Amino acid sequence: MEHKIKSLKQEIYTICSAEGLFFSGLIVFLGRGMWETTMFPLNGLVSQLCLLLTVLFICLKIVFFDTYSVSGYIGVAIGFGCTILIYLNSGYLNPFFWFLILIGCKDISFEKILKVYLLITVSITILALCAALLGVIENLVYASDGRGGRMAFGSVYVTDFASHIFYMILTFCYLKAGKLKPYDFFGILFIMSVIYFFCKTRLDCASMIMVVIVFGINQWLQKLHYDGRKILRNWEKFWKYAGLGSMLFWAAISFIATINYQEDNQLLVFVDKIISSRLLLGKVGLDTYPIKLWGQAVEMVGAGGTIQWSNDYFFIDCSYIHILLRYGLVCTLSILTIYVLCCYKNINNIYFLFSIALISLNCVIAHHILDLAYNPFASAFLAICTNTEQKRIIDHKLLF
Repeated sequence: MEHKIKSLKQEIYTICSAEGLFFSGLIVFLGRGMWETTMFPLNGLVSQLCLLLTVLFICLKIVFFDTYSVSGYIGVAIGFGCTILIYLNSGYLNPFFWFLILIGCKDISFEKILKVYLLITVSITILALCAALLGVIENLVYASDGRGGRMAFGSVYVTDFASHIFYMILTFCYLKAGKLKPYDFFGILFIMSVIYFFCKTRLDCASMIMVVIVFGINQWLQKLHYDGRKILRNWEKFWKYAGLGSMLFWAAISFIATINYQEDNQLLVFVDKIISSRLLLGKVGLDTYPIKLWGQAVEMVGAGGTIQWSNDYFFIDCSYIHILLRYGLVCTLSILTIYVLCCYKNINNIYFLFSIALISLNCVIAHHILDLAYNPFASAFLAICTNTEQKRIIDHKLLF
């Protein structure tokens, strides 16, 4: 029996590689996730098959190629045990797949993961956009009071399309890092202008502008001569703290603002109006459902897939309240901890800190914190971050 097991391992080592298995699973999972957010039909059996293949490929990689310390194995076992408890209590498998991908990222290049993410997301987005404009699939146009028609460009909803673009732009800027040029920033602003004109999505357009501002200021500071180096050092020091604590800060702000929302609180009512009733819906959710350790089934009815607006609309967009109610307190604290650890691991990579800070703020209003088809940055948890910019930043510190 032992000989057969060794023989099977040898065959797997010969046929496959750790990267091959991981990226096979990741491509299938991302492809399914992206396809699901478009108006292309997705057969239920095909969808389930994609999930099974994801589990198969990544589990093979974990079992046959990954090694941990004893405490590491215990941590992985506890992590998967928690996701199973969440599933048993809530019926949701999202935390399981999120954790599976994160564990599968061990010893894989983070930059390669982001490049594969860009390839898959950009390809399917362009395919859906072209198909919608050519009439192959429906191009949903939503009517909005005061903002006119809003095109979804082949996506199930306008905000899904714009959110994909925001995360693609953020990933592009992270990968290009210190090589960003003025024409890159003008290109981003042009894309943002087109999206706002046709989609009228305020959050993601504002997020794109913030990408330009933060990455642009950093590029400008890098070019300053000796007198400006103190400013650069203070800038980088600020982002070490801001990036490290951003997820915890915005999660706390979201919870405090939501739990204290009242109609007689003029400040919170004003904020709620700006962010399209996110606080009100979150407050209804917290009043209706208790906070549980392992989550619960929370029925949400959102927009998308049709231009008909449901009379029973109830969707909690704030990521922090969304995961707290659906996946429970343990899952929420675990996710926040993982992001803090990712930032600590990349504390000398200012571009990573930029990215997490911008995502943290975006997630106050959008619910994509756990969706790898939008947000791939948690993959840095166990992946190898080989960004050459990180070494350049460390070398820069040694000079001063």
